[in-house]
Amino acid sequence: MGAGNGKPLKNQEKLEFPVTFELKVVYETIHNKNELMGNTEALLDQCSVVFSYQSSNSSAKGNYISLTYKVTIVSQEQLNQMYEGLKELPGIKFAL
Repeated sequence: MGAGNGKPLKNQEKLEFPVTFELKVVYETIHNKNELMGNTEALLDQCSVVFSYQSSNSSAKGNYISLTYKVTIVSQEQLNQMYEGLKELPGIKFAL
């Protein structure tokens, strides 16, 4: 959706499912890496997302950690459910 007005962006292509992409989830480092991975992977399992862990990276000052997963999404509903669930995880800053 474009600009929050409910209208699609110009030239925006509709996703064709299934789609596989790298999901990067960035957290504040208020929890340890294993806890963050456990929370993320539990959510992906709950949403029936096929995934594989790829990597993690800490910010230069150590305030943030990013976790990267290769995910396969089979429907728009599953995609929406995953992002809605991610927003609820403790310490999350954003997901791309």
